[in-house]
Amino acid sequence: MLLRKLLENIHPSLPKEFEKFDVQLICSDSRQVSDGSLFVAVPGANTDGSHFIEDAIKRGIRVIVTAQPAKSFSKNPHVLIINVRKRY
Repeated sequence: MLLRKLLENIHPSLPKEFEKFDVQLICSDSRQVSDGSLFVAVPGANTDGSHFIEDAIKRGIRVIVTAQPAKSFSKNPHVLIINVRKRY
């Protein structure tokens, strides 16, 4: 499914680099990342998923959904959604 279609009600104005990204898998575990994955960095009770963004990037993730502003992963396209858990 195209990312813009997947997020149209959540994040209606996506940057151009997202327009044709075809999401094959949505995952919150960086070990499950594969080509075409969308990594959702979900804050948890014990661990914040944003701690695994770098690992997901090393494994080939191309798009990140996070509640954290871009830091070292700013070279990768990301969507900032304030309450990731509520949205997913």
